Amino acid sequence: VVFCIESGLHLACLLAPKFAFFAHNELLLHRLTGMAQQYGLSQHMVPGGHLNISYNTFPDMFEHPSRHFDSVVSAAREVVARGANMLFPAALALTQFMVDNDLLDIDGCRVLDAAGAAVKVAELMVDLKGIGISRGRSGDYAAPPLDIREALRGLYKQV
Repeated sequence: VVFCIESGLHLACLLAPKFAFFAHNELLLHRLTGMAQQYGLSQHMVPGGHLNISYNTFPDMFEHPSRHFDSVVSAAREVVARGANMLFPAALALTQFMVDNDLLDIDGCRVLDAAGAAVKVAELMVDLKGIGISRGRSGDYAAPPLDIREALRGLYKQV
């Protein structure tokens, strides 16, 4: 199992000296900043930015991209000016908008496709397992106790 945020965070650190989140709103930016801190990666991060939009804006962004293109680029440039070498769009819809509109480089700062990165990390995990390398099985990666796993299986059988 891989996660877009986890995979993206580690790849951003691997691919650039400094990264920044670029979110659709302030709340998500705050949450993601906290997650990066929990992973111990905040020293690789510069202050991110956001568009101050809601999820309800995304359908119009995809239907009429030209209406939103300049505001996305302008807000992204503000983040890049703070020293980001890798821009991590948050909310997969924002990532997809940037990919669809060929916004993969903003003034020399690369834009990370977190969904694409997660697919590649999943492939890497399979390849690593093939040569005997796998995730740790303790701490946060430990399997839950059997009774909890059985209770969860019971919930899914009801669906």
